[in-house]
Amino acid sequence: MTHTTTPKSWDEYIQKTREFPPSELILLSLDLVAATPPLSMSAIDLGCGSGRDTRELLKRGWSVLAIDGDETGLTALREDSGGPSSLTTQLSRFEDISSLPSAGLIHAAFSLPFCPPSHFQRLWKAILGALVPGSILSVHLFGDRDGWSKNPRLSIFSRQEVEGLLTPLQVLSLEEREYEGPLISGEPKHWHLFSIVATRST
Repeated sequence: MTHTTTPKSWDEYIQKTREFPPSELILLSLDLVAATPPLSMSAIDLGCGSGRDTRELLKRGWSVLAIDGDETGLTALREDSGGPSSLTTQLSRFEDISSLPSAGLIHAAFSLPFCPPSHFQRLWKAILGALVPGSILSVHLFGDRDGWSKNPRLSIFSRQEVEGLLTPLQVLSLEEREYEGPLISGEPKHWHLFSIVATRST
């Protein structure tokens, strides 16, 4: 599994991840979507980075709003995707998001933990508000035993807190993992990761 990190240069991170395959989380989500298709084939990729998951969604016929707080990744995504009419990009930091358009799939791979804790609840409320009946939510969250759990700039959650966030939704898959794995920079890290796929019940 490939992971997000904080490299010395964001440009370096974008270039390294540009050729990565889609995340396991988006592939699992799309398998679940295939079993119970949502009403809308519109998706939001929050913190899309270099756009590896957005490209997979576009390939499968989704219309995607790709949001990131840095223009570098959005530029790379537009270049790699050829600028299809089904792609919309938005330059926005998590702390500036107060609402999102309705979508059939909202996805955030390794990005939500980087929302400042003081803004997380507002962002989560915006995410829940954009889920219509039948919509799928697929996100990663970092647990309280993660190697970065003491970083006050990151949003970190216990298992109980994760389950509380998911109370309004029907959970389709909730995988909690702890393991040692390198950052993209090659540095070692202890991971405590929640991989979540849930749906807004009809």
